[in-house]
Amino acid sequence: MIDILPTESEPIKLINDDCLNVLKNISDNSVDLILTDPPYNISGKGHLTKKGNNIVKADFGEWDYSFNPNDYVKDMFRILKDGGSFYTFTSDELFGKWVEALDNNGFKRMKWMVWRKTNPVPSFRKVTYLTAGELIIFAIKPNDKIRHTFNFKTQKEMHNIMDSPICQTSGLKEKRFNHPTQKPIKIIKHLIEISSNEEDIVLDPFLGSGTTAVACKQLKRKCLGIEISKEYCDISKKRLAQEIL
Repeated sequence: MIDILPTESEPIKLINDDCLNVLKNISDNSVDLILTDPPYNISGKGHLTKKGNNIVKADFGEWDYSFNPNDYVKDMFRILKDGGSFYTFTSDELFGKWVEALDNNGFKRMKWMVWRKTNPVPSFRKVTYLTAGELIIFAIKPNDKIRHTFNFKTQKEMHNIMDSPICQTSGLKEKRFNHPTQKPIKIIKHLIEISSNEEDIVLDPFLGSGTTAVACKQLKRKCLGIEISKEYCDISKKRLAQEIL
């Protein structure tokens, strides 16, 4: 295996590549937490998303059309330490495939969760409900002798439904960078704090605009972020360079 994990001297490491190429080169049992937001397989299916200040039909390219969790889960399980935790955001369309892939590859599913958007995309046609929630699956790599890291906060903070607004291009809410599915850093930091400790290694194989890496820098975790888009990698690098601890 190639030594590509973050180190004390390089705690945040970004790789611009298809994660299928990178995952196979990561050592077994080497990562404490996997937290990611992969393609949703929703392009061309009538979903709307924000692009800048505009609301447009979702089309995230060929990768979104063809994404299948089964292509990734086996390596993710191998890479994760015994007792390590796994979180993935996902869509209604892929929820069942993720469940099947996780169950068939040794994971133990712990909980389904929801990011509840306090400012969802409005409904213009008014023929169905607003998409005010996004699904998250929490699972672990089970080991009877090793308890998974779970830093329980207060009872009020540990609900499986978490409220946060969509990132905005302007205004007082969290800034949106040029990425259509950017997740709120509030949610990402919350999950990292619960399922890892300082100096642990967090892997995000679909880094996007770098929110996981920024959260890890703020929380003193190491991070390996993989992103196929050079544009998004550049955004991540700029965000990290501007981030002051």
